[in-house]
Amino acid sequence: MKNDEGRNEDYVLQVRDNTHQYMEALIQENARLRTLVNDLEEQRRQGEQQLGIATSEREKLAERIDQIEIESQNLLDQFQEVEQQNSDLASLYVASYRLHETLARSEVIAVIEEIVVNLIGSEELAIFELDSDAGKFKLIDSLGIDPEDLQRVRLNEARIEEASEALQEVVKTGQRYVVNSIDGEVVDESSRLTACIPLALDGKLIGAIAVFRLLDQKERRLAPLDFELFDLLATHAASALYCSERLASK
Repeated sequence: MKNDEGRNEDYVLQVRDNTHQYMEALIQENARLRTLVNDLEEQRRQGEQQLGIATSEREKLAERIDQIEIESQNLLDQFQEVEQQNSDLASLYVASYRLHETLARSEVIAVIEEIVVNLIGSEELAIFELDSDAGKFKLIDSLGIDPEDLQRVRLNEARIEEASEALQEVVKTGQRYVVNSIDGEVVDESSRLTACIPLALDGKLIGAIAVFRLLDQKERRLAPLDFELFDLLATHAASALYCSERLASK
């Protein structure tokens, strides 16, 4: 695990360095374009002061300035996109690190809840372990919902019907279940459930996380980072829970 963490840190540092270099290049190019705009503006002002300046020349200068302004805005958009990607990468790295910094079961569960609340943006969730022999999901922790509705969920019944259907889908496919899987689209307002994330270790399903209603500021929309966090929880949360359970059973 330490080797994996080392490789993760090296990868993050490399991506961060590459991102920093790219951002610096964008800043320099943006400064160059701004200087060019100022020079052209000065030329236009000087030209307008000269009685002999041709109308066509003024129009060409105006068109060139407009073109440079568009290029400058495009660079700014790229800069903001790279900045957001860097922020998302940092969030993913921190979430992964937090999941593996402790083997205490209660702390692992608390970290999972923090990731769902602070990064995904939902204060309603349930964490299950799969009892394959009994054909049930056992609720090990929940937040913002009535735990009595989901204490032991059989794969064909539940008081929260959507949760039962999602858990069945997760068992059947081994893939995450998202009410609306298209990035950026609004999650159906009639749906209480947002996503169900399988927790798998070495390809074996050991549990699931059900994420219910999103916070108001999310506007019922899932962002690209949310799907990355679903994938991170599917593997890293599963590993962290398994290790904490093994330690607790000793």
